[in-house]
Amino acid sequence: PLIEGDWLIGNPHQSEMGYAFSKRHSLSYLEMLHSINGTKFVYGLLTNLFGSGDRFLEGRGHVVVSLLEKAARIHNSGAPLEVWGEGTASRDFLSTKAATGLLIDLIDKHVGIVNIASGQEISIREIANKIAEVFELEGGIRFVGINQGITGRVCSTEKLEKFSRTVSEIDSKKDLWNEIKNYKENKLPNQS
Repeated sequence: PLIEGDWLIGNPHQSEMGYAFSKRHSLSYLEMLHSINGTKFVYGLLTNLFGSGDRFLEGRGHVVVSLLEKAARIHNSGAPLEVWGEGTASRDFLSTKAATGLLIDLIDKHVGIVNIASGQEISIREIANKIAEVFELEGGIRFVGINQGITGRVCSTEKLEKFSRTVSEIDSKKDLWNEIKNYKENKLPNQS
């Protein structure tokens, strides 16, 4: 599992360079304020989020909302759900609701850098299969083999657990399955 210091190792991918260095600069500034004035801070490293407030950006969005939008678009067309990669990659997913709860738990504490994550790994194949099942996609799934990315990524929640008891109550898979069902009901209300 990725620990908090891992994200500072090496240079960021070129596509994320500006964003990543702005985050690193922000952390440096907070650390400086802490050393000079004793300023307390929480610097949350958020994992792959899904749920309320997420937005779809064609070709650039988060994996869950992107797959849900594709499924809604092809529903009843007979076309397969096209999924990047081979389905073997896995990620640590967290609902926006659970992330909000964790951030509220941490708000008055001096935590420093901390992973805001579930510590639970779910494969892209498993998510795609669940979406195809819930949306009743007759065309099934087709993995297109591009943009596979890192095979597995899960975050350590060891530090987070010291500051928030609610981490152990998170069931990301259950939350994700509910999100898929709710998304379909809201996007295709007459199809549920």
